[in-house]
This record gives sequence, C-alpha cells and structure tokens, in this order.
Amino acid sequence: MKFRHSDGESRMIADVTPITDSPASNSGSGMMNARRSTQGRWLSMAILAAFAAVMLAVCTLPASALDYDMYVNDTGWWNASGEFNVSNAPIQHAIDNATVGNTIYVYNGSYTENVNVNKQLTLQGEGMDVVNVIAASSDDHVFEVTADLVNISGFNVTGATGDNKAGIHLSSRQHCNISDNNASGNYYGIYLVYSSNNMLTGNTASNNNNGIYLSSSSNNTLANNTANSNNFGICLESSSNNTLTNNTADSNNFGIYLHYFSNCNTLTGNTANSNTCGILLFSSSNNTLTNNNADSNNDRGIYLSSSSNYNADSNNNYGILLFSSSNNTLANNTANSNTNGIYLLSSSNNTLTNNTMSGNNYNFGIYATSLSDYTHNIDTNNTVDEKPIYYWINRQNAQIPDGAGFVGVVNSTNITVKNMVLTNNLHGVLFVYTNDSRVENVTASNNYYGIHLSSSRNNQIYNNYFNNTNNAYDSGYNTWNTTPTIGTNIIGGSWLGGNYWSDYDGVDTDNDDLGDTLTPYNSSSNITYGGDYHPLIYIPPEAPLPPSSSSGGVGVGSSDEPENVEETVVLRIYLQAGESSNYNFNDVVTSVDVTPDKTYGLVAAKIEVLKGRPSSITTDPPAGEIYKYVDVFVGTSGWSDDKFSSSVINFQVPATWFKENNIDPASVTLYRHKNGKWESLRTTLTGQAGGFYKYSSPTPGFSTFMILGQVEESSSGEPAAATDSGTVADPTPTPETTSDKGIPGFGIMLGIMGILIAVYSRRK
Repeated sequence: MKFRHSDGESRMIADVTPITDSPASNSGSGMMNARRSTQGRWLSMAILAAFAAVMLAVCTLPASALDYDMYVNDTGWWNASGEFNVSNAPIQHAIDNATVGNTIYVYNGSYTENVNVNKQLTLQGEGMDVVNVIAASSDDHVFEVTADLVNISGFNVTGATGDNKAGIHLSSRQHCNISDNNASGNYYGIYLVYSSNNMLTGNTASNNNNGIYLSSSSNNTLANNTANSNNFGICLESSSNNTLTNNTADSNNFGIYLHYFSNCNTLTGNTANSNTCGILLFSSSNNTLTNNNADSNNDRGIYLSSSSNYNADSNNNYGILLFSSSNNTLANNTANSNTNGIYLLSSSNNTLTNNTMSGNNYNFGIYATSLSDYTHNIDTNNTVDEKPIYYWINRQNAQIPDGAGFVGVVNSTNITVKNMVLTNNLHGVLFVYTNDSRVENVTASNNYYGIHLSSSRNNQIYNNYFNNTNNAYDSGYNTWNTTPTIGTNIIGGSWLGGNYWSDYDGVDTDNDDLGDTLTPYNSSSNITYGGDYHPLIYIPPEAPLPPSSSSGGVGVGSSDEPENVEETVVLRIYLQAGESSNYNFNDVVTSVDVTPDKTYGLVAAKIEVLKGRPSSITTDPPAGEIYKYVDVFVGTSGWSDDKFSSSVINFQVPATWFKENNIDPASVTLYRHKNGKWESLRTTLTGQAGGFYKYSSPTPGFSTFMILGQVEESSSGEPAAATDSGTVADPTPTPETTSDKGIPGFGIMLGIMGILIAVYSRRK
C-alpha cells in the first residue's frame, strides 16, 4: 500500500498476512509463530489506523473542495494527485500550471496578488467572507480576465484603487460567469469592456468609485447583485441588450445609470433607494423598465434624459423625469415622496397611463418651448393626490370637470377652468397655445407656478387665489381682472375685481377690498404685458392670525414666553369646502393637512417650534426621550376643533437623533396636550428620505404637541446601538454555529471505520 506524506515522500508498506499456529508445530516454533501473529496483528492495526487518519483528513475537507483539479492555500498550490508547491503568489502560479478547462479551489486565507486569468478555467474560492485577495499593486486589476469561458466565484477582492482599475476586469470576453464575489474598495468593483454574453450574479460591489460598470458591452445578464455606497452603483455606458434583474443599488450618487446610447436594455425588479438619483437614463432609447423600486431618493427616482421609446410598467415609489425624451410609455407607476413626481422636460409624444403621484414637492409637471414638446397622451387615470390629471389637447368650447388635481390645456379655444383647488405641482394651471378661455374661482397653492400661460392670448383670469413659489407667468396678452363689481370674492371680500396674490404688497385706499397701489400687479415682472389692476387684499374676520394660546385656552408661545420659541412660521391659505389643503411649514412640522367642512376663505395657521416644555404646562410627559415640543394652530384659539372633517400633522425627525439617543424609529409618537393631559395620537412611520424619518398623525384639534420616542434596549437590558441610518441594531449578534468543515457522510465514514475495527477484533 502506498501513501503520500506531507513532505511529498512516497513509502511502501508490504502486505502482511497473519500467521496461524499449525497443529504439527513444536513448542518452539509455536512460540515463534505466536510472536509473529501478535506482531502481524499490531501491524494490521497500524494499517487500519493509518487508513482511518487518511479518511478523517479527507472527510474534514469542505464538500465543495473534493472534486477539483488543483488546490491553493495561502502558502502554495498542488494538483489533486501531485506534489505541494510553495509559492508567494499561489493563485497565479496555479493558473500558470493549469490546463484549459481545469478547476481550481482556493482555501480560506489572505492572498496579495494581481491575478491574470488567461485561459478557460474555473476559480472557486471557499467563500467571499473567508478568501481575501488584495491587489499587490493598486495600479493593476485584482483579477484580470483575458480568456473566454472563465468562472470566478467566492472571493473578496479589494485594493485596485488606481484610475480605471477593477476588482474583477473583463476585456473583450464572452461567456464568463462572475458570481458570489465581494468587490469593495476599488476604483471599479466589477468592470466589463467590450464584453458580451456574460453572467454577473450574486455579487456585492460596494464602497468603490463605481460598483458594476459595463462599457460597450452587450447581451450580459446582471442578477441579484448589490452595488451600494458608490458614485455609480450600476452603470451601463454605450451598452445594449443587457438584462438587469433584482439588483440593489442603494445609497449611491446614481443608483442605476444608463447613458450614451445604452439601448434596448431590460430592467426588472431592481431597487434603487436613497440615492441622489435612483435610475437615470441619458441619451438612451428603447429601454424597458418593469417593477423597479426607486424610493426616497434625494432628487429624482428615475430620470430620463435624451431617451426615447422607454417603457416603465408597474414600478413602485419613485419619481420619473424625462428630458429631451420622446415616444416613451409610462404606465402603472407610483411616484411618491420625491422632489419631483413625474416631470416631462422638453420631451414629446409620450404616453402616461395609470400613474399615481402623491407626497412629492411637485407631483406633476410639463415644461417645454415648442408645441410639439407639449404634445403628449395623458389620460385622466393618472392622478395627483388622488385627483385626476386633465391634460387636454385640441379641445374647444368645454369646461374642465370639477375635482381636477392638475390642469393642462394645449392648442385649445374657449376652455373654462373654475371652482377647483390645485396644489403641489409644477403648475397649478397650464395654458399653452390656448386662446379665448377663462380661469375663475381657482385656488392654486404650493405649486412652483400658480398659473403658466405660454403663447396664449385673450384669456381672462380673475377671482382666483394664488399662493405659490411663483404665482404667475404670462408671455402673451391676457386680462387678469374684471371690472370691479359688488359681490363676494374668493377670499370673502365684498367686491369682485382681480385675484388674490400672496406676494402683493399694495394697500386698499378706498375700503373696497381691492388694491389701489402697486398696480398693475405683474408677479415680479413674470406677467409681461399689463397685469392685475384690482388685486384682492381682504382677509375675512372669521379666521384672523391665530393667537399664541393652546386649544384649551392656556397661554403659550411667543406672546408669553418668547425666550422659549425657537422658530415661528405663519401661513395663510384658502380653505374650500371638501378640498384637502396643505400648510407646508418647516423641517419639524413639514405640513398640516386639513379638509374643511365648508368654505372659510383665507385662513391663517401658525407653528411655533419650542426649545422646551412651556412653563404653563405642568403635566409631566410620558416616559421616553422627547425630540421637540411644538405649538400648532389653525385659525383662532379653539376655532378649528369642529371645522374640519380631517386634520393631519406631518412631521419628521432626523436619523442622527435616533443614533445619538438609541431610539427605535418605530416607537415615535405624537402627543397632544388637551385639558391638562397628554393624549397620544395614532402615529404612522411613512418613510425615510433625506436623512429624516417621516411620520403622520391625525389630530382632533390643535394646541401644544410633543414628539416622543422610546429608548431601544438589548436583551441584556443595555441600550442598543443605533446605526447610521437610524435603525436600531442588535449589539450582540449570535455567532453562526460552525462545524469542523465536515461534509455529508462523515458520520457514515466513521461508522465504516468502526465496523472494520470490530470485524478485525472478531478475527483475533
């Protein structure tokens, strides 16, 4: 029998046959035979022990390491049936000595190499958590693949930080499989150039300058990869016909980025959250996006620039922006909680169907400089804040139905827009190449433009309420008021004339509730010709500025305790029966949403962010950590308690506060002080964006409120640590239970050894 020892020496052990006693033997020969028999038994026992040791060694190898042609550890390499070779670059030396088609297994350890895979091979690491390959030179790739049909799996690759160097690099390669690797701390995590028909699956490419980058590469499949915390998470440059499925690209500047004629790609089920821009398409056409999730991005969820023939079906929670993009179809998308919901910029002939927008700074908008770029097919099944979009083209002699969420009228004549509330869009009302129409009794608030008229003339706009970033834009010849007439106007005044403008600073000198100075009002010169000669300035007495007192009549706020007030914000908006209206405040109370039971006209609201608990409130708060006290008032003290069918306070808390105080974000509750008690309100965590956790709480009235959270404790009773994102982490994770690298059948082998020993014992 021959065994190979660790020193490489082969030794022969002769077969031994036990000698039995013969009946004809004399006593001397019997004694000698007995001694020989005993020696034979001991020698056989030694053989069995050696065999057991070999089997035990084999059985303790990882199961995946049993069927490879070559093996590597951190001191050298060897063939499955050959000598051990000491090496300071064992992976590369194993590759150099391999033949085409060989499989190489790399054991756990740390390897400092720049590896060139120049032939068809399979490189299998024991696991990306235990096999670390560090670039010997940071100005070279960790793995450079220069052959087709190469498989690389199970490695952690890092240190290729030189310009355009990668953890794993494929140049002009085909049919390679790169899977289950971790490529971090490189210029590129995984980088394909002029490569096609490759599979990238289950890889992690995080904390690089660029995570996974394809340049001039086509027909590749990227599935179940994670590319977080890079500049570009996953980037396709001049790359077409690739399939991206179920990848995650979070916390990058750009989550998934297709640019420079990256055409005919399919993106399905990908997640791009908490990036500056979730998914960006630039100068790219005929791409299909389905069931992607781009949520809570700082700027835009999905941004199409100079892109065409794009399909975005059944996506969830992202914004979409098309720039210089044509012939695209956006269907069944939900765009929530972004800066822009869906925004078409200098784009044409796009079709929008069944899209839902809510909770964005600007839910919907279209901006262009030509009629063709205002030509789109946008159905009323698209909604903003649960109200339909009316986007009419080539219409005459009609009135926009009540209850619209957005109104756009293009190349039309004699259209009436009246009796509606339009909020939180790029435009409240948009007229383009539209003439001889009128806008009347419309409340437009919290839009970027309240009303925008482009290449439109002979329209009349009067008795409307405008409170927006820019109240109006008009480049044509239009009329902004009617002849003063006795009658109740939109803000409750006694005369009809022009419109209410939130930024009009003139005064009424003859007590007719119409402005007499600083006319015509021209919206800071945004109205090119003329303007409003009779702006409305009346504020109804039923809704004066709210006093600094709580709903229960207890005096608080700046009038009693100015030293306790950190910030005060006062807003006025027009409240119309049955229409939800939003007071958008600051970084603590982001908004107060109310739905009045009847029309009250212009109503003021105020919030005061307090430095601490008002001295007039003696009730101790519930146990927990207090973030802020705030006063919230709508109308006068107690006025609002029975005026609204719905009242909701929306607020936010910075993620840093949770980390600093070990607070569970799910525990935050809004409390209202009423009749000497702190009453908890139902509080819902609605999302996370821009470094804040966002919450919503319905309230039966307005007074002093408190935001409170609970300290998260570990199982040991100690406060748990908070992560950078604000969520609470377990401080003592349970380690994985590990075996001695055993494989299935190890117990069977031991059983066989036991049987062999038992059989031999019976032969004694």
